[in-house]
Amino acid sequence: MKVRFLVDVDGVLIKSTVGIPGAGEAVRNLRDCGDVSFVTNISTVSPQMLSEKLNGFDIDSDPSEFSTAGSVAIDHLLRNYDGAKILVDGTKEFKRQAQEAGVQVVKQNPDIVLMAFNRDGNNLVLGGNTYDAIKKHTPFFATHDNIDCPTRNGFMGDTGLFLKGLKHGHNLTPELIFGKPEQPMYDYIARKYGLTGAETIVMIGDGTSDMKFAKGPIAEKHPSSFGAFVKTGGVTHERMIREGCAPDFVNDSIGDFAKLVKSLQDTDPAALSNLSSSLERQ
Repeated sequence: MKVRFLVDVDGVLIKSTVGIPGAGEAVRNLRDCGDVSFVTNISTVSPQMLSEKLNGFDIDSDPSEFSTAGSVAIDHLLRNYDGAKILVDGTKEFKRQAQEAGVQVVKQNPDIVLMAFNRDGNNLVLGGNTYDAIKKHTPFFATHDNIDCPTRNGFMGDTGLFLKGLKHGHNLTPELIFGKPEQPMYDYIARKYGLTGAETIVMIGDGTSDMKFAKGPIAEKHPSSFGAFVKTGGVTHERMIREGCAPDFVNDSIGDFAKLVKSLQDTDPAALSNLSSSLERQ
């Protein structure tokens, strides 16, 4: 059975501007055992920039291997709202990515609003034009609903905080959320790689959205799939359990998990055909 490893980025391979030790070797070990793709809720930069960043830390990657929440959002809006005027609330790099893909980005009087992670220094921000448009009931979408974002010094707030505020204060909710653990992210990946449901999918991540993604959209289509949680992002195993998304496997780092998978293949290549059961026997 074919194995595809879906690898989160921030907190698993890097932590903001710092590479996580052993991540490069881990990715190479995983490539020896199956296909590797990078799946992240990052919406600040393009896949090209992310790939360059990882390669700078000796983590081999190609832009075509990335599925970002930003890319999923852009793809959906272009396929379903071609020609719409869209107010993109995000970083300059993300706005540039949207424009280069063909999105008609505007600053005022939009048909649609797209909310992404946006910051001013260390502060999470929501643009005034964005807030005004949403309050006027302009349809809005969000790249993801993460509450916090890992940084090299801990965590900072993320887009999900604004979504909670809009819901609590104005009873306004997005038309669709694109990132993990939501269905649009899986649908995008399935189209991109031609997934049939017969593959074993291993979601490797450091947060609740990763494990919910593994136990939700992925498990619904791929019964032999599972989630592998790594502790390098700063989220505790106890928090995962408390929030109802206990992982199938827990490792200190992606390096430790990849070495275990690689040793299984080296000892018994057939073990990869039923990877979850093989890991449980270790």
